[in-house]
Amino acid sequence: MNFSGLTEELWRGFFAKDLNGTKEKIIEWVAPECVIIGTGSHEFYTGLDCFLHSFADEMADRNDVEFHFERISCNQMQVDTNTYLVYGKFYVSGESSDKTVLINMDSRFTFIFHRIEEKWKIVHIHQSVPNQEQGDGEYYPKTLMKQVQELQSVNEEMTELAQKDGLTGLDNFRAFCNNWEQRSEYGWFFVLDLDYFKEVNDTYGHLAGNEVLISMGKVFFSTVRENDLLCRMGGDEFLIFCSEMKDKTDATDFAQRLISNIKSAGKSKPCWTTVSIGAAKVTPCMSIESALEKADKALYSVKKTMRGGFLAT
Repeated sequence: MNFSGLTEELWRGFFAKDLNGTKEKIIEWVAPECVIIGTGSHEFYTGLDCFLHSFADEMADRNDVEFHFERISCNQMQVDTNTYLVYGKFYVSGESSDKTVLINMDSRFTFIFHRIEEKWKIVHIHQSVPNQEQGDGEYYPKTLMKQVQELQSVNEEMTELAQKDGLTGLDNFRAFCNNWEQRSEYGWFFVLDLDYFKEVNDTYGHLAGNEVLISMGKVFFSTVRENDLLCRMGGDEFLIFCSEMKDKTDATDFAQRLISNIKSAGKSKPCWTTVSIGAAKVTPCMSIESALEKADKALYSVKKTMRGGFLAT
């Protein structure tokens, strides 16, 4: 008997636009106790009735999708006098009229035909659609896992780049503002401005100026505490927020420590400068704009009267 031809006929009927006679053909050839397994986790049917119920749901779900049976290959093999195995593969494409549903099904299958009381019946069907992300020679989709890991790595890298200053590696102003929203309710806000930085660039060149900015950033980073916020705002300005710093004395001590560390770091450098610092006390619900405005006023006074110094408001 040509079981391969019958199998192809059943597949073509299953994906036909006109399904008249398809259900009857299935009932004629599929045994009541047939086990049918598909690709989806829900596609596990231990009986014809169970499959027909799902088949009705699938027909309703197809809507106006039109399938195109591109190709099919079937091979049959006799297992014993009462059993034949049919195996093969087919490719079906399809789309809905509004182009919102696209089908690209490169499938494999096996049918087992068994003679029951002198009648041939299908007792088992297994159809699967290979994972398109599974590379050649892979026994599970390593390629997909690798792609996901690569995308996660790129996403993490892009997130990091979006939050970092490209020159110093410190947080940028955007990241500082985001972290400001999660800060403690009180502390001290510092604005740091490099003195005579234009002269550094004019005298030694912009590459030397960049090295000064990088080195300054390292000094600031090594001086702040783990929970403090630090960023390069832009140009030669940096911002620091010291959370839970209680009073002006603590703020002054911190600023003097910064100034001292900057001075020490510059002893071995041919190109260096000083830093002016303005500070403002941060109160609950204070916006970053208000804190920056207050600290900027203090910084302006320092720049005007004693560069390399510190003033708190």
